[in-house]
Amino acid sequence: MDKNCDVSIYNLNGGIILNKEVKTGSVEFDLQNVATGAYLVVFKNENGIRSKKIIID
Repeated sequence: MDKNCDVSIYNLNGGIILNKEVKTGSVEFDLQNVATGAYLVVFKNENGIRSKKIIID
């Protein structure tokens, strides 16, 4: 059975920047057109939710 994970990137105002569903392995986001600053990456699957802060400069 494949485990699905929703990966979302939010700005610090809560606006969603990007979203992808990942079945296995890794995922890449093209962030070249995203403004510099701090963002929150949120991983959601059947086991729960995890988040990680990233800085784009």
